[in-house]
Amino acid sequence: MKQDDSINDYLAHLLAQANRRLGRALNAQGVPLDQWRILRVLHETGGMTMRALADAVTLNRPTMTKIVDKLVMEGLAYRVPDPQDRRKVRIFLSDQGKALYREQHARVTSHQAGVENSYGQDETQQLKHLLEDLLKRIN
Repeated sequence: MKQDDSINDYLAHLLAQANRRLGRALNAQGVPLDQWRILRVLHETGGMTMRALADAVTLNRPTMTKIVDKLVMEGLAYRVPDPQDRRKVRIFLSDQGKALYREQHARVTSHQAGVENSYGQDETQQLKHLLEDLLKRIN
């Protein structure tokens, strides 16, 4: 870190590099990082509204809609009107989307294991806790 770099700039730079590395590993298999994040959240939640999904993966709604449109077009997800509010739409993973999630989850787990092997499991956990703590303190 250069002396004149702010912690914000430095963290943004490092996190962008880490994201890029994982993104390259997923992109090699045809799954962009934002798409992976959406698959993961939909798998973990069992489906959610577009607004909640956009918030969960921290994407703006136009970008979210574009990615979900592609998932639906490729048969990886589907839309269903929300039973409580017909103006809202809920997004769910199809069986094909669940299979892709499992396949990519194995790649992400392997990538994470590589990070932990080279950096150390204790250090990796400590880094995660430090970043989480930082986010809580600056909110």
